[in-house]
Amino acid sequence: MPNNEKLAALILDQISGEHRLPVDEAEFVGLLQEALQDGASRLDLRDRLVVGARDSNAVTLTDIVEVMSQSLADEIRDLNEDAARMESDLVPSRLALGSMIGVVLGTGVTLFIGESDAIISAVLVAVLSVAVTTVTLFRRRVFRKISGLRIQRANYENFKALLQGLQ
Repeated sequence: MPNNEKLAALILDQISGEHRLPVDEAEFVGLLQEALQDGASRLDLRDRLVVGARDSNAVTLTDIVEVMSQSLADEIRDLNEDAARMESDLVPSRLALGSMIGVVLGTGVTLFIGESDAIISAVLVAVLSVAVTTVTLFRRRVFRKISGLRIQRANYENFKALLQGLQ
């Protein structure tokens, strides 16, 4: 919440069109993500925006709700697209994982029935086990990122609903 005052000032400055404060987009997005992480911080930011609109002749509450709702809708759309892209990136890893497991099982079967050399089979199983582990770790990392994007999207949606409740 300590950065909510700065974020509210940046938002009001941009909506008013005065552009008195320098805006670094990465910093702005970081401040917004931090401000929307929990309910108390969202309420604090909303209250600061309402007070700023009351104190300013250049910005109305309707302007804030319209601009922020549109910005948040754009961010939500971008987060949905990023999550969908990451999910589609997982499809090849699923196919690779299935293929590797199949080769490991096939190697085990050929070793069991005596059609392959034990040393070659052991090396092949070891290499494929490392590959399966690597792909599995990649998938876990991507799933964590997707989960983070979904949490961020929910935070944006909650703040958007909170702002729209002001109208």
